Amino acid sequence: MIELNTDRLRIVQLDRENFELLTCDRAKMESNLGVLNSDYDLDDIFVDIMKMSLELALNNQEHFQWYVDWQIILKSENKIIGSLGFKGKPNKKGEVEIGYGINEKYQKYGYMTEAIGSVVKWAIKQNGVNCVIAETERDNTASERVLIKNNFKTYDIKNDCIWWRYPKQTTNP
Repeated sequence: MIELNTDRLRIVQLDRENFELLTCDRAKMESNLGVLNSDYDLDDIFVDIMKMSLELALNNQEHFQWYVDWQIILKSENKIIGSLGFKGKPNKKGEVEIGYGINEKYQKYGYMTEAIGSVVKWAIKQNGVNCVIAETERDNTASERVLIKNNFKTYDIKNDCIWWRYPKQTTNP
C-alpha cells in the first residue's frame, strides 16, 4: 500500500483487501486504515464504478496500481474526505487518466488541489508514464480550477467535455 503525505493530507492507495471493502463494508475499510468513520455515504453510481474498477484491477494484477482507488485523509480530523484514482494503465502514448471527487463539506479549501498535485508527482515518475490526463464537464469550474492550479493545460474540447494534460516535462505542481 502506497501512502503519500502533504502538509494537511494523507493519500493512501488501497490494497486489494481494502479496495474490496470500499465496495461492501466502508466502516471496516476505515477501521483498517486507522481513520474515524466518515460522515457520508457513497452513492450507488460511485460504488458501481468502484466494483468495475475492482474487477479490472483483479484481472490486471500486474497493473493493479492503475485501477485501484486512493483515499484522501484529512490529517487534522483523521477522516476520509474524498478519493481519486486512475482509469487504467498507461496507454501506448504513456497517458494515464485521473478521476477524483471530494465530499461537498470539504470543497473550496484546496484539499483536492493538494491531493491531485501529490498523486500527479507520483504518477509522472512511474515507468511508462509520459503524461496525466483528465476530463471535466464544461460547467465544472471547480474541477477546472483544481487542474489549472496543478499546471494541467487544455488540449481538446469535445461536446460538453474539456480534456486536460499534464506532461512529464512540465514543472511539477
